[in-house]
Amino acid sequence: MSDIQIAYRPELTKEDLFSLFKEQFGHVYDLYETRRFERNFVVKKNNLSTIGVTLRQDPGRTVINLHPFSASMMLNMLLGSYLASLMLRPLWKNLENEIERFVLMSTELQ
Repeated sequence: MSDIQIAYRPELTKEDLFSLFKEQFGHVYDLYETRRFERNFVVKKNNLSTIGVTLRQDPGRTVINLHPFSASMMLNMLLGSYLASLMLRPLWKNLENEIERFVLMSTELQ
């Protein structure tokens, strides 16, 4: 899990953030809103490489949390979630880095 602190934007909503992500990644990855695991929405590259995104408005700061996970329940059941996490970490890290670059370079978020 990683946190990306952006410019303080108390008016930014999870719907606004989802729209920005949809514009940037919607043509490449699957994006959908979710309420599972306290995530606002998901960026899904494939069943093995998926990132949950949560917008957090703390007093005086705005933070975007990235939560990598595997959307493949079968893989998690066969290998156990801990072992699956170790094996899939490089895939998750690439997608996390791509999302982080977008957030840090986006004029709407800075």
